[in-house]
Amino acid sequence: KFQDSKQLYIKISELKNELTHYLSNHTNWRKNAIAFTKRYIDEGLRDRAITRDIEWGVAVPRVGYDKKRIYIWAENVLGYLSASKVATEQQGTSFDELWGKNAKHIIENHDLSNIFGEGSPLSKLYDLNGYVLLLGVGYDKNTSIHLADARANYPGKHNCIEHSAIMEDGKRVWKSYETLFVDGEDFEDIGKAFEENCSVQKAVLGNGTITFMKQRELVDFAVNWIEANRK
Repeated sequence: KFQDSKQLYIKISELKNELTHYLSNHTNWRKNAIAFTKRYIDEGLRDRAITRDIEWGVAVPRVGYDKKRIYIWAENVLGYLSASKVATEQQGTSFDELWGKNAKHIIENHDLSNIFGEGSPLSKLYDLNGYVLLLGVGYDKNTSIHLADARANYPGKHNCIEHSAIMEDGKRVWKSYETLFVDGEDFEDIGKAFEENCSVQKAVLGNGTITFMKQRELVDFAVNWIEANRK
């Protein structure tokens, strides 16, 4: 049954110039990624609804939208943080306790140009001897290996210019910064070799697999693998 419904949208159509500029500065992307992004821009960027008429999800902090929720893709990874923030406030519990006593330490002072290197959240987890838990995904989604990217020495290692939208003095600005170029193309190979040589715990959950490992062990192994195999 179809019915009229009022939703909130992201005005992606207004980001054409920013996205075109961003794409022109990333000629090192894979050819299919460049073509895919260019097609979206050339065909005309369409505004996307970020809310839905559903009962689950993050509540919309706007009058008149109390029965709507922010749809999962709109927040993606950040949704886990914001949802848990809302949950702890409703339950009167501590957000810091939920995410661990070191939560603030791990995420503070994270510089744009140092996304994955020393002093980043990944290196702080390493110092704390933390763990990695993959839920239904492979090693190509294992962000901790990027710390090995930063630490390893290999012939093709180089920096690139990235761009991100951030809030500065209460205004949204497009920021350029130099950082290490990473793409994760060999992460699956690293993961396969790691599991052949190190201790990894696995369990099946629904249709997916959970993979649990020590982050420090993974990063140290990945550094050695990259230096021996990456060009």
